[in-house]
Amino acid sequence: MSKKRRMDIKEILERIASAPPKLIEVGRAPPRLVLSFGGAGALVTYSLGVAQFLLEDKKEHLNQWYFLGSGTGVLPAVALPIAVQNKSPDLIRQIMEYIVDNAPPHLMNEDTRRAFVFNGLTKFLPKDAHVTVSGRACLSVMVDPECVVGRVGGELSKNQILYGLPMTSWPSVEALAQVMAGAMSPYRTHPVDYNGVGLIRSSRYSLSTEVDQHIRHVYVHGFGGSMRKSNHSRHAILFGRHGTLLNTSQSPWLQYLTLALPGRRKNALRFAYDAGYNDARRFDRWEEDPYQFAKGDRSAGDDEDWRTLRQKIFNTDAKNQQQ
Repeated sequence: MSKKRRMDIKEILERIASAPPKLIEVGRAPPRLVLSFGGAGALVTYSLGVAQFLLEDKKEHLNQWYFLGSGTGVLPAVALPIAVQNKSPDLIRQIMEYIVDNAPPHLMNEDTRRAFVFNGLTKFLPKDAHVTVSGRACLSVMVDPECVVGRVGGELSKNQILYGLPMTSWPSVEALAQVMAGAMSPYRTHPVDYNGVGLIRSSRYSLSTEVDQHIRHVYVHGFGGSMRKSNHSRHAILFGRHGTLLNTSQSPWLQYLTLALPGRRKNALRFAYDAGYNDARRFDRWEEDPYQFAKGDRSAGDDEDWRTLRQKIFNTDAKNQQQ
């Protein structure tokens, strides 16, 4: 990326029109559920499997839900409202097949990665995608530190630093594609330009602190195989009263291997897609009463490792776990 003029963070926020979603307004019914997709690299196929099940089995509820996305989680967050609006039952599956078929045998260089991303976005985003997604989804990005005058956190709140800058509207489909590409950019050295500001991936934390806590919030992440409990503690905001779905279908070693060599583990990517679909089918918290969702004992806790997360997510009977 060419050298850019360094700007005050306030100017940057104005340029990218960053604003948290307004989900509770007078005279407007709030969403019954906020569904947040975390970034997981190529293992986003797990989240796409979850999205495919919802599109097939919970379609009547999707218009009452709101979607959040960070990292590659922007793909299902954007694809769901588009698939519902355009009545495209195969859109999400086609995105999954594109990822699997075009995944390289090893980590991509930046030129190859960018071509892979933009070719896919051009193929799957309809011309009115920015209109369809506005008001239905929020995408999380972070600003390239080289664009900011002074410390990156100079004018940013703690939530913005931890969870990224939320973007909820775009003037064109090209602008939406640029923001999605920026949200998926994994390197600070290769930001994606948007209106003169370099955008990169935000953290994989949940965005639930940016939305009203009186709305139910379910978090989906395609990479749930952390081997260190401290990594789960960093995601403590996920494991609360709302519910979470993590990819615990494979060991952390296999998940790391799939992320590093996606093209050589195409079957693992498809397996993650199927696992996401089946996990979403087993998950029983999609239609809880929004005023009776405080069931913290049914969600995974900070002290869990990948072996026990799955039991907690699906509320396995404690007696059966001991036997």
